[in-house]
Amino acid sequence: MGGSLATVMAVSISLPSQASAATSSPIDLTNTRYEQILKYYQTYYSQTAPTVVVKTPVVTEQKAPVAPVAPTKTTPVTPPKSTPTTAVAAPKLTYTQQVVTLVNKERTAAGLKPVTGLDSLNKLAATKATDMRTNQYFSHTSPTYGSPFEMMGTFGITYRAAGENIAMGQKTPQEVMTAWMNSPGHRKNILSVDFNYIGVGFDNNYWVQEFIGK
Repeated sequence: MGGSLATVMAVSISLPSQASAATSSPIDLTNTRYEQILKYYQTYYSQTAPTVVVKTPVVTEQKAPVAPVAPTKTTPVTPPKSTPTTAVAAPKLTYTQQVVTLVNKERTAAGLKPVTGLDSLNKLAATKATDMRTNQYFSHTSPTYGSPFEMMGTFGITYRAAGENIAMGQKTPQEVMTAWMNSPGHRKNILSVDFNYIGVGFDNNYWVQEFIGK
């Protein structure tokens, strides 16, 4: 991903959810002057439609430039020909482990219990990251698997509460964690008392955090 533009998004849900929507009643405008009707229309119908209020934020989106991080120069190491897949997978595994460590560092600083890595969530997060890279999209809704919660159902994951953070363009675990922590919605997922398990995925600067509470 070229340039210094990085993007992050968050979504969360708690079950059961409580929702409510505003309603309106008809108003008798008989014998009302045109100017009064116009004023009434401007006052009550130029506003946005009533929104559904959910227990936890459903979607939070932030698109803002992130300061570029200078790449670290390393000495190339030629991997053994017999194990090329291990050499390729190692950075991904290291990056995802670092993200979990950074998450628990933030939770500990906030006086919260750490989250535990879950293999099934790691697999889901890795699949979502690869799905975004392969299909060239950046969204909580996958064209392949649907919403994060539909995807969890496909992977056989049950939960009491669940959330997902995604990011694109950040080059290091620290950079993506800084972006997430600077965004209220993502920070809320990371520091939520409702979550006690985590899965992390990374693929070519696409990042995914999956959280669940049981």
